[in-house]
Amino acid sequence: MPGESKESRSSERVRVRLRAVLITEKDGTQAKLHGHTADISGTGVSFVSKYAMTTPQPGTIFVMVDPGASTHPAIIIEAQCRLIVCVLSSQQGGFRIGLEFSKMSDESRKLLRKLLKDKQPS
Repeated sequence: MPGESKESRSSERVRVRLRAVLITEKDGTQAKLHGHTADISGTGVSFVSKYAMTTPQPGTIFVMVDPGASTHPAIIIEAQCRLIVCVLSSQQGGFRIGLEFSKMSDESRKLLRKLLKDKQPS
């Protein structure tokens, strides 16, 4: 149907706001975008930043689940990802960057599954 939006994610999103950093590299130059998540799923993340991701090369996103304390280290999900979409969103106060996870360690996958389970409505 014209004007109808189709959801392309293959897994359910969980709305959660966590600090995050997206790092990309092009021709030996590294760029860091700081921001926060808007939502996350088993296959990707919606990341909000003041700056746009201007090039489609792959990157690595670091999502801080728990900032840690003197008694335990920070808990961070790290994943290689690729750009799906980058749009200016006045509603979210910056650029909404849709990223698809392409590679993730077993430990990060385990942390992501726990986060998704813990944030699901009961």
